Amino acid sequence: MSRYTHTLQVSVDTGCYRHHAAVGLSNGEYLGSFEFPHNKTDFADFLYKNRTV
Repeated sequence: MSRYTHTLQVSVDTGCYRHHAAVGLSNGEYLGSFEFPHNKTDFADFLYKNRTV
């Protein structure tokens, strides 16, 4: 069985009304994107979710 290790890459556009985030792997594989509101609570939730991946 082979084992591959990739780094999770996250990019965030910090807009003034909404933030847009894109997620992928270090090998170039695109995993998806999402938006979240521009406020302290939602940004903190985004950071927490990225720490627990």
